[in-house]
Amino acid sequence: VVLGWTSLNNVLRDTGLVALLRKLQGLAPGGAVMAGYLEEDAREAVSGPRARLRDMLRSAGLTHRRPGDRYRGHLGFYREYDRDHLTALATAAGVQVRFVSDIYPVALFTLESSSR
Repeated sequence: VVLGWTSLNNVLRDTGLVALLRKLQGLAPGGAVMAGYLEEDAREAVSGPRARLRDMLRSAGLTHRRPGDRYRGHLGFYREYDRDHLTALATAAGVQVRFVSDIYPVALFTLESSSR
């Protein structure tokens, strides 16, 4: 199974990604899923007017953003992942994951039990 580049980033909740992996495991047991994704960039800093707006919203209790949640005008809402988080989600889904690229992040999920 091949998921389009950054398809994983459109799954906004951990429970949704775990459910997706479990469903794919049921559809293609013993198969694999290759998926590109956007990695979380710890260097992303917010400054200027954007930072002031964020701080005002936070102080008013109006933000409910989870780590990795992002919004871009040309992408809409999406989520960035890091390898540790994807590994934890794969384990929760009962599948194995390997990372096959450092230039463009690609995860290869093996749809067999991670307990084997």
